[in-house]
Amino acid sequence: MSLEKDATHIKRMVEAAPKKGLFKPATPEQISNRESPIQGNFSEILKALYAMGITSVRVEFAGSGDSGDIEGFTFYKGNEEVGDPSIQNGGATSSASDLLSSITEIISGDWYNNEGGQGNIEIDTKTRKAVINVGYNYMETNEEVENVQL
Repeated sequence: MSLEKDATHIKRMVEAAPKKGLFKPATPEQISNRESPIQGNFSEILKALYAMGITSVRVEFAGSGDSGDIEGFTFYKGNEEVGDPSIQNGGATSSASDLLSSITEIISGDWYNNEGGQGNIEIDTKTRKAVINVGYNYMETNEEVENVQL
């Protein structure tokens, strides 16, 4: 099959998926009832940070094409910015930023494909709640027609 035929075939499959009951968007009830990774995998890390006096963490991220990255972490004790703390991780010591490196998995939107997006995650270590701020980029095409006498 040619690339053009493959693309057409994939497009038809994606368009047919909702009709077949596949890829249904989550309902508001499903979203509110699902367990977020921050409640599971990140809970112990946030407890450890809070015990060290870290009150909040800010994570900056950006992406496009087909990939996205964390641009940086900022850790706060109250309003004061502090360095990346070390946390005991089993028998080893790891930086908090390394342990939180998969935190962008909690973002439900597609911020890293096509035109991509950017934003930040604000994490309260005491309540273990996160506020996700995301801007999604999109391409706009404006077509114009010109008539020219030759």
